[in-house]
Amino acid sequence: MGYTHYFAYSPRTEAFRESWPSMVADTRRIVAHVQSLGITITGPMGHGLPEIAERYIGLNGRIGHESLWIQPDPPDASDDPYAARQYASRGFVWSFCKTARKPYDLAVAAILLRCWQLAPCAFAIASDGHWESEWKLGVPSPRALVASLFPPDAVECPFSDTTQGPAQRDLVRPEAT
Repeated sequence: MGYTHYFAYSPRTEAFRESWPSMVADTRRIVAHVQSLGITITGPMGHGLPEIAERYIGLNGRIGHESLWIQPDPPDASDDPYAARQYASRGFVWSFCKTARKPYDLAVAAILLRCWQLAPCAFAIASDGHWESEWKLGVPSPRALVASLFPPDAVECPFSDTTQGPAQRDLVRPEAT
């Protein structure tokens, strides 16, 4: 499938709803910082400005890349019947964003990490990238970017099986020794 980030979230949970305004505000900060580095961040259709508002977060790198979409409400059957059926059967939204390691990957990974930090019980992430290399190394890396804007950095790997939804995260955490 190519280099991809996976995520799941439960938009009807109190934790997600309470965190949504911060997710929007923090996404704006992340995008502004990434753009200040000279990385192109466009609207979700690959042109125009990123769309970061109360209704949704939608952005891309440019035409030909996959968009990141996060919405505070469950999918609606009139907009996307398949997504609405999946949500009804799962009880959470599951999605992915294939960035193919393009420059805008920095913004996508940092946004997903920040959403997880804000609502770890309602937001789950996974990635084809390795936590101790692609997510940590490099200047800047998603972890370094999030830590610089919103200290402290997550000290543990947040990756989990997103196909099981956000609640699965607590089930796959290694036992403390």
